Amino acid sequence: GQLNYTYDCINATNYTGGAVGRHVILAQGNVLWNLSSVLAINGQVMGEQSNQAFAPTFSAAMMARLIPERLTLKGNIASNYKNPSLNDLYWQPGGNRELKPEKGLSYDITLSGQLPITEELDWETEVTYYRMNVDNWIMWLPGENWFWQPRNVQKVLSEGIELQTACNY
Repeated sequence: GQLNYTYDCINATNYTGGAVGRHVILAQGNVLWNLSSVLAINGQVMGEQSNQAFAPTFSAAMMARLIPERLTLKGNIASNYKNPSLNDLYWQPGGNRELKPEKGLSYDITLSGQLPITEELDWETEVTYYRMNVDNWIMWLPGENWFWQPRNVQKVLSEGIELQTACNY
């Protein structure tokens, strides 16, 4: 488990209204179960309390060693939450005090393999598919008078495949 307290404060000429601050308390609990030498699962719950609101999130993950030390399958699902930064809210010109927090759900699945070629040389490959659905994504876009301004983009889908490979000597 973990308990965190953060106070962010800004007092700069590029901010309006003088000093601005935000208190954030984060509580987190994490459990890892090794069900066998082949399968492990992980669960995590978090709660963040800030000046704006309370935001609960979670994640769950699994790892299966399909062929020990050769082939592994991992998967993850998580809810996500992100408050607008103080720059997003108060930067001048352009800050937007009407921004909503980002909220979303993300998934990923990874297959990784290791192939020893000789005692000194091995080959590793990993392929990951990921997908994120986010509501109120915060993005800085051109606004009035050529100034950029952060806005909530209502729905964003980000997905893709990553491939990583390495030969180690």
